[in-house]
Amino acid sequence: MDAAIELVNEKGYKGATTRAIAERAGVNEVTLFRHFGNKKGIVEAAIDKYAFVDLLANTFEQKIIWDLEQDLKMLAKEYQLLVEEKKPLILLSFREAAEFPELDELLSFIPQKFKQILEDYFDQMIQKKKLKKVDPSVIATNFIFINIGYFFMNSRMNSITEKLSIENFVENNIDFFIQALN
Repeated sequence: MDAAIELVNEKGYKGATTRAIAERAGVNEVTLFRHFGNKKGIVEAAIDKYAFVDLLANTFEQKIIWDLEQDLKMLAKEYQLLVEEKKPLILLSFREAAEFPELDELLSFIPQKFKQILEDYFDQMIQKKKLKKVDPSVIATNFIFINIGYFFMNSRMNSITEKLSIENFVENNIDFFIQALN
């Protein structure tokens, strides 16, 4: 699966042949077909393996303390650590999803689930009267946009983000976001 992700990132989905994937993985091409069926099966298995929605859900369950500032800063840091670890898969999804709608559908589940987790969190914060009454969907969407924006800046515009460390990003941008909510 790692070999498939690497090759698709290097050569695109069409350019990453099952033969090349097998060679990079150090296995026989027949073994790939036996385990995954085809190239799409390999990519789907990689997506399942590397998807991080469950990790984000676990972070919510284990680390949320119902303090808006501390929770959002922790979530931003955890999210950035996870997306950095999954960067090859994420960049692959953006590059290839338009040509392969089934891949796009599989990968779109990740931000949808994260958004739902955030909406539930913000809704509970409103119910606990720790956050003014605002639309949880709007807040969740904006929080995701801020974090995805930082990820893409960090992935594609290194000279700009060299000055914006994760700590700086969290302290300044997440603080600004929180101030807008109060």
